[in-house]
Amino acid sequence: MRNASANQTAYTSFENLAYGNWKIVSGAPVTTGEKFTGTQCFTGSIQKKISVTGNYTVTAWVSSSASTAPLVNSLAGVKLWNTSGWDLYQWDLALTSPATVTVAGTLIDEVRYYRREPE
Repeated sequence: MRNASANQTAYTSFENLAYGNWKIVSGAPVTTGEKFTGTQCFTGSIQKKISVTGNYTVTAWVSSSASTAPLVNSLAGVKLWNTSGWDLYQWDLALTSPATVTVAGTLIDEVRYYRREPE
């Protein structure tokens, strides 16, 4: 990722209250044994308002023990990888107008979104 402004990226591992440009809509960090990195993961939904149109990617690690797959804007993602009981999901979004990206899930961690370079 190059030349991206702060409003074109977001990242959180739910370790502090800043949440890396994400806003918690519902839910809370989980401090039980489930986490991909650090000491916490998250159950609920988070949002990020995106004002710049373009192609974006969202990724999230989700515990394999989660009862449901995570959703981004109500869309299922593509499972890319599994390691140590955690699954990596990805969503590719083409935003043609300003939008709000919502990530919802159970036992999610390391949630990222970034604008992809034009192809």
